[in-house]
Amino acid sequence: MSSATVCCRTALIELRHPCRQSARPPPKCSPADYDLAPDVRRSLEQMVATEAVALSERIEELDTKAQDMLAGAWPMSDVYSASLFNSILRRNSSEKLTLSCEFVGDPVWLHCDSVTIVELIEFILRKIAETEDVKAFQLQATQQEKKIYLDAFWYGADILSISRINSWLDEPLDPDLGALNGGDVLNRHKTDFWCTQTPDGRIHLRLPLAPARDHHDDAQEGHPADDPRAARIL
Repeated sequence: MSSATVCCRTALIELRHPCRQSARPPPKCSPADYDLAPDVRRSLEQMVATEAVALSERIEELDTKAQDMLAGAWPMSDVYSASLFNSILRRNSSEKLTLSCEFVGDPVWLHCDSVTIVELIEFILRKIAETEDVKAFQLQATQQEKKIYLDAFWYGADILSISRINSWLDEPLDPDLGALNGGDVLNRHKTDFWCTQTPDGRIHLRLPLAPARDHHDDAQEGHPADDPRAARIL
């Protein structure tokens, strides 16, 4: 990834975050804090409300444009889930804390930015391993209606709270990606994590993603060699 691309991403991400916060009015701007005539107070309250809505809409518009600009630096394509999972393991092999992963189920095609999704999933699995003392995971990709679900399973005491997941998503993923964090990746893909517990006691973390845009013939494209049903240990 070029340094210019990283700088572009960083600038846009750093612009979006404070701008969204600025839509909130300062704590002492309420007309109720001042001794005003009733008609003046009503007029001022209406003006503040109108301007706040206009500012919020403008920031949303700028945020959408920033997302569109970031999309140019985050190209999406159809990806085979087996290749995606193997990339996660190769990414993790460079870390001090390595994981044991078993791929289950049949592979499927999905549409995403594979670079940032690989970074995000490996990052989250490593966070789980560090905080939950878990080293063994199962990874699975399934298609249900118009969504592809990337699922991680492990045996643990409790499901992950939303606040814990969000705290991880606020952290930068990798220096090579600039200020990019997990929340930015999820926003780009218009998705989110959720965590539940299965009837057999496993913890289940799910990430919905888009299905492939094109039709793919696995046999012709040579992907059976990446059979995800085999256990992969690092």
